[in-house]
Amino acid sequence: MASPALKPEPPRPPVSMRAANPSELPAFLARIAKIDREFIVYDNGWRGWAYSYAGIAGMAGALAARFRAQGINKGDKVLLWSESRPGWIAALWACLMEGIVLVPVDPQSSSALFHRFEQKVKPRIVLLGEMVAGVESSQVPVWRLREIETASTGPPHPRTALTGDDVAEIVFTSGTTAEPKGVLMTHRNLAASLRPLEEQVAPYRKYFRLLSPLRVLNLLPMSHLFGQAIAMFLAPLVPASVVFLSNAGPDEIARQIGTRRICALVSVPKVLEVLRNFVQHRFPETRDISGVTGPWPLRFRSVHRLFGWRFCCFVVGGAPLAPDLEEFWSKLGFVVAQGYGLTETAPIISFSHPFHVQEKTAGKPIAGVQIRIAEDGEVLVRGDNVTPGYFQAPAETAAAFQDGWFRTGDIGELGPEGELVIRGRKKELIVTPEGLKVFPDDVESVLNRIEGVRESAVIGKDGVHAVLALEPGVQGEDVIRTANQRLEPHQRVRSFSLW
Repeated sequence: MASPALKPEPPRPPVSMRAANPSELPAFLARIAKIDREFIVYDNGWRGWAYSYAGIAGMAGALAARFRAQGINKGDKVLLWSESRPGWIAALWACLMEGIVLVPVDPQSSSALFHRFEQKVKPRIVLLGEMVAGVESSQVPVWRLREIETASTGPPHPRTALTGDDVAEIVFTSGTTAEPKGVLMTHRNLAASLRPLEEQVAPYRKYFRLLSPLRVLNLLPMSHLFGQAIAMFLAPLVPASVVFLSNAGPDEIARQIGTRRICALVSVPKVLEVLRNFVQHRFPETRDISGVTGPWPLRFRSVHRLFGWRFCCFVVGGAPLAPDLEEFWSKLGFVVAQGYGLTETAPIISFSHPFHVQEKTAGKPIAGVQIRIAEDGEVLVRGDNVTPGYFQAPAETAAAFQDGWFRTGDIGELGPEGELVIRGRKKELIVTPEGLKVFPDDVESVLNRIEGVRESAVIGKDGVHAVLALEPGVQGEDVIRTANQRLEPHQRVRSFSLW
């Protein structure tokens, strides 16, 4: 099959394509180890602990020494299954220094899925947290992160020689019902994501000092590369401290933001939705914001008092952000900065700068990343941040690239200033019999704003079909009639079913 032709790119500022230097990561880690400030705050629901940059560096050095003592060397694999905690950061740090391949597992994974990963990568060691299912039948030694967190230093050791092509991580993106697919992340990929962050933060560092201490609540699991990028790369550049919680209920999130004087929350969009429901229940005046104009309306000062006056920003990634959700928090006076990326792109492709937010977009490509839009609308990406492929999967690797460009599987478009707008997943796109394209997210956004609709899902092959979850007493026919009055003719729902 012929490759789709590429649309010409709109004019935009040139990006740097300077090759990432693999020595940047060890040099960066050595530099942040000297920062004399709080780095990680960990709250397990009962009490909290604070760790300095030097303290985490000491943990990493002790773990690296333990690796060497056990004969675990460059290129060997370590499987890490844990909630986000200080030992997680230390493990990543140690593996990056030693050239050991880290294989993170999502803390919500089942034991069966964990063992599938274990059989596939054949690790030398398993690192285990406290809030995961358990690995009683593991075939390799198991080290507990709580033990690693009590160690403080390691003997001096010559720096391991690294190249940009050395694999740093294997990050699995699927596997619950199909064969697990592991994304290879090299030292070059990670270094390519570090540099743009440093360039963006540098001009504002002097202002950050005036607001010190700065704390960021990171609710993204460290098994996700976006969570790693925030905690391991972005926070030290400020420098800021990162707060990890074991309890992510909305009341606890709000309490922690207020009592710990947190300035930014990093999460997936679902957390913003849960917090919106929490705020609307607690403050009825926030339920209708349709007529609100201007930044930071005084009528919502009770919400700012709840979160604390230091809290000002949501950083969102991992999934598309619904426009109504962005609008809600923006009208309450908070900055909503969203990014776009994939595990395969280490992970950031574009980002909306918190000080220059481009609403309803995923921002502009970061330095070193090139974006093109294929004839069918698919977003294609190229740069040093792009994975070389998938672990032991040559066919999947070949299918993921088109003439040297990585195929994201997302449909998008570039604005006049180079800002990226993501419309939806290519495989979820509905094409009507007339050849018109319908994005399910657009229709779901309209349905979900109708009173009485709890949730909706839009599917269809040749037409639009809506699956509705409704409040008691609400009629599906009335919902569809209201929605179709607000939708474009080609978007209108032709059939529905009730969940």
